[in-house]
Amino acid sequence: MALLFRLRWLLGCLFMLLGLVKLTDCISADVHQHAKREFIKFAKVFPLNDLGITVDPSMYLAAVGWIEVVAGFLLTFSTGALQEISTVVLAIVMMADP
Repeated sequence: MALLFRLRWLLGCLFMLLGLVKLTDCISADVHQHAKREFIKFAKVFPLNDLGITVDPSMYLAAVGWIEVVAGFLLTFSTGALQEISTVVLAIVMMADP
């Protein structure tokens, strides 16, 4: 049980860190700039482009960053249903990341 708690804590902190890197350049300016360049590419292959829904790359980056921060926080510090929801949300974000 302690191993699962540590793993959940580690993964939650990792997702929070990755989300913060997407939101700000204070942690690593190089990685943040790389993420901005990649999300310009990701916006071109956004799944809803076929339906005429386009997305601004900077808003896309911010949305994914906030989702990772909030879901990582819930994974780390919540229990029960919120923890399970955060796990599903993070899995979807990982699968949707081109």
